[in-house]
Amino acid sequence: MNNCQENQLEVKFPTPRTYLQILEPTGQDSYGMNYTGWHRKEQLDVSVTIVKDIEKRKDILQEVEVLELIRGHENIICYYGAYYQRASVKKPHYEGLWISMERWNGVAVEDLIYTSEQYSLHESWIAYICKEVLKGLCHLENKKVIHHDLRPQNIILTTSADVKISDFSSATIGEMSHSTSGRIPYLAPEVLANFGKKTIWYNSKADIWSLGISALQMAEGYYPFSRFPQQKLMKRIMHGPAPVLLWDKW
Repeated sequence: MNNCQENQLEVKFPTPRTYLQILEPTGQDSYGMNYTGWHRKEQLDVSVTIVKDIEKRKDILQEVEVLELIRGHENIICYYGAYYQRASVKKPHYEGLWISMERWNGVAVEDLIYTSEQYSLHESWIAYICKEVLKGLCHLENKKVIHHDLRPQNIILTTSADVKISDFSSATIGEMSHSTSGRIPYLAPEVLANFGKKTIWYNSKADIWSLGISALQMAEGYYPFSRFPQQKLMKRIMHGPAPVLLWDKW
């Protein structure tokens, strides 16, 4: 990273010194090293990711912009700020953009499905999870944000039964989008249409479709048309008929 880029980050993000204390490393992901931390201002435990090579991961700056915009809703994973730490001789491994997020205990809904009896959640749980996710999606729509990657892996059920939408790495700001980000089995027909030469603008209803596919997976263990090869799956989603519940018990 050159000095100009470093100075821009220092202007945009405060130093973490007065806000965050790094505690223990917990592992690494595609963004960088993860740590447990203590947020002095919020007075709570947080998860901290230190992103080093920001030039190669410019998408993280867009994600931070989204998180800043949507923060504070009970059905959105909590974001507690981003900070920039300059290079240090004593602690070079702490250099980079520090992103502090909620440290939650619980399970992703996808993992809950695969540990449940017959890979199926009870109807009351499906209804509750969908209701809470819809509240989160209403908040996103009000903030003019489209998630793009809503699926059971990105829906969190905490140990206190709170439901939260997570992972905003594919999210866009604006009422309309033509992004093709996200996992193909959960994408709405109007999103998949953009894989060709067309440019079709769509709105936040695409996230509602993704929730519908997620609800079917919660009910029957697999997303619709899961046995189809990718091209056939895309064609079926785009041209219909729309997927439905298949089991007799519903």
